[in-house]
This record gives sequence, C-alpha cells and structure tokens, in this order.
Amino acid sequence: DKSLYQTESDVEQKFIYPLLAEVLRYGADEIKTKDYLAPTVLDKGAGKKMGYYPDYAIYIAGLPCIVIEVKDIGTPAAEGYREARMYAGEVNKRYPHNLNPIKYVVATNGDRLIYSPWDSEADSKDLDLNDLRPGVAVFETFVAELHRNVLLKHAIETRKTLLPVKRIRPLSLIGGASR
Repeated sequence: DKSLYQTESDVEQKFIYPLLAEVLRYGADEIKTKDYLAPTVLDKGAGKKMGYYPDYAIYIAGLPCIVIEVKDIGTPAAEGYREARMYAGEVNKRYPHNLNPIKYVVATNGDRLIYSPWDSEADSKDLDLNDLRPGVAVFETFVAELHRNVLLKHAIETRKTLLPVKRIRPLSLIGGASR
C-alpha cells in the first residue's frame, strides 16, 4: 500500500528492510545503514563538498555487494538510482582491476524500484510497487538475482581473488625452527 510511505524513513523501515530481511534473506548483521559506511565525495565538479552515505549496503563476508538508495515518494526513484551507481563506482574503483565487490545497485521511492548491475544502466529494471509480490515474473527475477545465496557466491569468489594464494610461515623464511 503506497499510502504507508509518506517519508523516506517510512520507505526504508516499512518497505526496504522487510524486503531485504524477509524476502532476500539477508541477516541483520549484513544489512548496514548509512552510519556504517564511509562517506564518498560525489559530484565534486558540481560544488558538492560533503561526503555521500547511501541509505543501505549489503555486506557479505566483509565485502559490500549491494548499494541501496531510498528516496521519499515525491522524489523520482531514478535520482536515487543515479546516486547509488555513482557510489558503487567510487567504492569499486578502490579494488584491483576487474574486481568489483559491489555487484548490484537498487533505488526506490516506495512507488518504483529500479535495480541493475552496478556498471550497466542499459540492464536496469524498473518495477512498480504492485509488481513486488510472489508469482509476478519481474519480482521472481529480482529475487533470483539479488537473493543472499547468489550474492554469497559472488562474495566468496571476490574474497578468493583478494586473499593471497600462497601462504608462508615466517620461520620458514629464515631457515625454519632450527635456525
């Protein structure tokens, strides 16, 4: 019911958090709010000097995998989508080439929900709130792409790439224990 979402906080608490926890099955420890994330300066050329905090981020295995931007019902969801994509780009560029822990961006205003891979606006999907229910094909696709089990695999593969492959005990570097 769209009438429940009068403010941005309403959309966050009554729509996004239950969607993340109950439908996509993320744990409370994996759902991080804006106070958790480091600010990132965006739109520097436009004179914006303050850091930017996305409303939610999903962290799995210590890596950010999804960025979620929430707007109030009077603000277009596309505005939040643009901000989420910029934030994902800023975070992903801190990692080595071809290693992008943030895989998806999501934006909503309680009326529309837009999501896509972080680097492809052409692949974005725009869902109406009425489409977000079991049995509707676009909702089932959304759940299949952003479910915790899918992103867990992504996070594990990303961590394997970040962790050193060969581990050496320090004592072996100086000739072993007898040395």
